[in-house]
Amino acid sequence: MVKEATFGPIRIDLQQSRALRQVIGIVTHPAGRIGTLLVIPILFLAVFGPSMVPWGPNALNTNDLLQAPSTSHLMGTDQLGRDQFARVIDALPLAFTVPFGAVGIALVAGSIIGVLAGYLGAYWERFLMWITDIFLAMPALLLAIFVVAVFGGGAVNTMIAISLIYMPRFARIARGSTLRIKNLAFTDAARIAGVPPLQIIARHILPSIFPELLVMATLSLSNALVALSTLSFLGLGVIPPQADLGNMLSKSVKFVTLAPWLIWFPALVLTMIILSFNLTGDAVRDVVDPRVNRAREAASRV
Repeated sequence: MVKEATFGPIRIDLQQSRALRQVIGIVTHPAGRIGTLLVIPILFLAVFGPSMVPWGPNALNTNDLLQAPSTSHLMGTDQLGRDQFARVIDALPLAFTVPFGAVGIALVAGSIIGVLAGYLGAYWERFLMWITDIFLAMPALLLAIFVVAVFGGGAVNTMIAISLIYMPRFARIARGSTLRIKNLAFTDAARIAGVPPLQIIARHILPSIFPELLVMATLSLSNALVALSTLSFLGLGVIPPQADLGNMLSKSVKFVTLAPWLIWFPALVLTMIILSFNLTGDAVRDVVDPRVNRAREAASRV
């Protein structure tokens, strides 16, 4: 009884300290540090930007059509006289919520499918992996375009469409990791002790495969944002007049010689967000992925 009374808190403290060390390691990692520095000002604008601009993102001003950047309009105005700075700020929340939401849905759904397929095996594994193979056989962007074309545009439908691109990839990673872990000594001991399968999955398998899934998730964020911008650029993503960086780039192409700033600023912000996602993903991979840690330890012993 004494061991049971002390083991729980000790285990929780160890897990918390390990998680804290990993967070500190990600933030202090060279790539993570640069990614954090890039994303902080963008997040600041997304949260506090609307109160800094006297104009709404869709406020028309026929007297200020295609105005160059100035003290009145920091990023200039578009062909309808709308303030570009206000529209970029209005587009920032979607640039974070849609990729995070899409990757989150793909992570949860793919993990459930992959873990069940790997743990149950037999015809369940063949059936579930057959479903994921169907999605993997389709070109990723065409799959998203098909879903949006059938169910319509908008942030929610675009999020679901993008999640279908990455769900099979998470499922395959989860299945492979589950197949590797389910026959190890600690899971065999749990089965022999009569632990229910769902409890084995929740307490032993999921915590063991989560680092690999987390690395995949962080590295997928930038691609999800590119997919969102591509769909909006094609007119299939976020529905106007809601501002979106991809849609803003699409509408600005015809004015590239007359008003190049219409492309400069949305493209710069989009590039900064994608770069910050990539750098943070690299940092998470280096800190969290156990395979990278083992390779680093082996190299240090040479």
